[in-house]
Amino acid sequence: MNGGVRTEEQFVFCRDGDSETWVPRDVRCDSASREQICVRISGPAEVTRLSPLLFDALTEALARDPVSGELTLVARIQAFIAGNLGDPGLTPETIAAAHHISVRYLQKLFQQEGRTVAGWIRRRRLEQCRRDLADPRLAGRSITAIAARWGFASPAHFSHAFRGAYGVSPRQFRRRKAVRTD
Repeated sequence: MNGGVRTEEQFVFCRDGDSETWVPRDVRCDSASREQICVRISGPAEVTRLSPLLFDALTEALARDPVSGELTLVARIQAFIAGNLGDPGLTPETIAAAHHISVRYLQKLFQQEGRTVAGWIRRRRLEQCRRDLADPRLAGRSITAIAARWGFASPAHFSHAFRGAYGVSPRQFRRRKAVRTD
């Protein structure tokens, strides 16, 4: 051991059918019940190539622990949602499919936090729209364009949702912010 840190020579890369993983050399990689092929990691380039596999293996290991696994999954889902807020096709179905889980399980994860998936998406989109409407650098951009940028396909739906969340229309909100910055 090198100060508690393993070096690349202390690991092997194991394949089991379509599954691949990186394991410490001192862990047995062969199994009577599964045919596994182990290869020695050949250097830093190989480690870089395998890094995504390592992340996936770690995520999968954490997912086996019910508490940390669900927290990890929720964090991955929330990051996915944040990265796709502008897609009007972002739905619980597309999110569940992207994470290889059922829509029912996705809803259960959010219900444990007292939310719904659609409600969380809507709230995040409204927050982004509110931020953009308050930004003086975006004063020339139309309210409809800002709403569309964050996934609201219908200007009427956006206006109704914004008013419900913030108590004023998007236009009134923008005017008030403009007056305060002048």
